[in-house]
Amino acid sequence: MTVYWRKSSRSGAGASNCVEVARSAEEVRFRDSKAPGAGQLVFGADGFQRFRAAVAAQLPADVTTAGPRLPSW
Repeated sequence: MTVYWRKSSRSGAGASNCVEVARSAEEVRFRDSKAPGAGQLVFGADGFQRFRAAVAAQLPADVTTAGPRLPSW
């Protein structure tokens, strides 16, 4: 399977904290764009939705309603 990476929209231009994301119907992958060979965080589609919900549950209400949005996919 070929993986196509894109820089996260939350990574600013020239920022040192860049994250790349690749997704398919089966999984979502994350890696550090500064060190792409250093490893990946890989979630199955269902696992990513559970992770996303757990993170959102821990955020203060003002962040989840007015702040950065978590990807819905």
